[in-house]
Amino acid sequence: MKASVSASSPALGELEQARQRLSEHMENTPLAVIEFTQTFQVMRWTGQAEHIFGWKASEVVGKHFGEWEFVHPVDAADVAGVAARLMQGIELRNTSRNRNLTKSGAVINCLWHNSVVRDLEGKTVSILSFVQDVTEHERALKIIKENELLYHTLTEATNTGYVLVDSAAVVLDVNDEYVRLTGRKSHTDVKGHCVSEWIAPEDLDRFIADMPRLLEMGQARNYEVQFRTPEGELVPVEVNAKVRHDEDGPQILAFCRSLAPRRRAEAERNEIERRLLESQKLESLGVLSGGIAHDFNNLLTAVIGNVCLAAIEVGGSNRVLEDHLLQIETAATRASDLCKQLLAYSGRGRFVLEKLDLNSIIRELSNLLGFSLSKKASLKFHLEPALPLILGDPTQVRQILMNLVINASEAIGDADGSIEVRTGVMSASSEFLSGAGVGADLPEAEYVCLEIADTGSGMSAEVQTRIFEPFFTTKFVGRGLGLAATLGIVRSHRGALRVDSLAGKGTTFRVLFPKVHGATVAALPPQDQGKWRGEGIVLIVDDEEIVRATAAAMLKALGFDAVLAEDGMVGVERYEEVLRSGGRFTFVLLDCHMPRKNGAETLTELMRLDPAARVLMMSGYNEQDMLSRAPCGPAGFMEKPFRMETVRQKVREVVEAGRSR
Repeated sequence: MKASVSASSPALGELEQARQRLSEHMENTPLAVIEFTQTFQVMRWTGQAEHIFGWKASEVVGKHFGEWEFVHPVDAADVAGVAARLMQGIELRNTSRNRNLTKSGAVINCLWHNSVVRDLEGKTVSILSFVQDVTEHERALKIIKENELLYHTLTEATNTGYVLVDSAAVVLDVNDEYVRLTGRKSHTDVKGHCVSEWIAPEDLDRFIADMPRLLEMGQARNYEVQFRTPEGELVPVEVNAKVRHDEDGPQILAFCRSLAPRRRAEAERNEIERRLLESQKLESLGVLSGGIAHDFNNLLTAVIGNVCLAAIEVGGSNRVLEDHLLQIETAATRASDLCKQLLAYSGRGRFVLEKLDLNSIIRELSNLLGFSLSKKASLKFHLEPALPLILGDPTQVRQILMNLVINASEAIGDADGSIEVRTGVMSASSEFLSGAGVGADLPEAEYVCLEIADTGSGMSAEVQTRIFEPFFTTKFVGRGLGLAATLGIVRSHRGALRVDSLAGKGTTFRVLFPKVHGATVAALPPQDQGKWRGEGIVLIVDDEEIVRATAAAMLKALGFDAVLAEDGMVGVERYEEVLRSGGRFTFVLLDCHMPRKNGAETLTELMRLDPAARVLMMSGYNEQDMLSRAPCGPAGFMEKPFRMETVRQKVREVVEAGRSR
């Protein structure tokens, strides 16, 4: 027996040493080591158990599992189930995660690694658990998840595509916006795929060449590339990327935004700027043309007036001289027509407003239009019945029609073609009006529409930008005012003018007139003048000496004496002097546009001095433009340049209207 014991002593020593080492490991482990008996009494409480839970071994060893508050009440049933499966031999080991309570009452999250301890016969002796406090770990995971959620929410809210790719450009992660940019339907259509699948072929070589440079530099800013969707649509994209490194190697984190909205905004801004410049250019040309026409009208007033006076002096005694005077008058009249074209372009050439039936005007001109066409062009009319009336100047509306039809005929030239004239009512949208050469600021509404379409040569975009410039023409020298005048007439009628044309495809002009509202404004009917003469003293107020002299001579031929004033301020002084002396002017011939005091201001001052004053206004500009600024109306209006017959008629109307009061 002694020998047997002696022989086994070394083995027992080694076993004791092993137990000692195991005990030391348990004490030094960063985990709590807890062992329960079969009846769930604590038999071991070592390792970090005291540090994690707060109780000393002496306080818990020998106690039953439920004798103190150790497991969170909500998790107690789950913990009991885990323990039962081990004791019943259903499981030899398992892992559970539950909440525990510390001695101070704090709630902590613990990860339990449980296993069954058996004896040599395989009978369950105890349950050994290694417990890890994962409270801080789970708190950190929660913060990470919240940050990831916030991050993804922000990327979605900013309409920015997010993509994470590896060094081979294979997608690891994306958001919804990036999927939308590629034109794919879901994340699965993008994840695991190489971005080269949706980069446009024309950009692919550049992208492949730039990838190594991106990885080397570590970032890319404002990199532009095009995506091609499965439907073939090209989507311009701006990419800002940064390289990051982890254990799997370099990865590229990129934010992508579609450039399409920016490009559209830039195109819209450029279009607005173009229209603004075009409007400013047309406005400047209008001011220039109106000023030129004004000065020419003053000169032509003198020319035509003196020709009329010379013709009176000749009185049929010299046929040759009469012919020369007639030639001068004819040339001056043609020059006056040119001035009217310039005034029409500037929008200041409208003098008589009436309610007009556009269809009637077209029918009246149908034969004349036919004579004006190229022999190769056919003219067709499509007139909407019961067309609403418009308010306009009949002469200038006819001029619009003639100008556009002649322009269409010249576009057809020597080739066979057709011209269609249509009328109707059109509901104009803001989009349609925004594309108009004039009238873009008009409200959406129904308008009376005049459309002239031809099958001629059409126009390039470059030509279309210049067709309304005075004297610009693609035909021959000496033309170029027709469309410019048309634009001005439409502008003065508060209408819209739009042209649609393609080179080789023909051209369509659409003119929109507002429907008629309010009362008719019409000129006084002409009277039989005969050899009417008057008498009295007339005050002539005009800043042009040649006009004053001509008007005085013409009035003298009608029996009137004249007092002259070089501007409105002097005219008011002259009128006031006559009133103070007890006299009175028969009427005042007053120019509309003068320095220091214009016609409207002078008219107002004269009517203040003498409410019974009779004032005959004269101008080469728009009558309504001037009258709209005067609080009281004149007795009449006379357009420059004027002939003797016109002066006789207008003066007679003013004088006889004054006598009837």
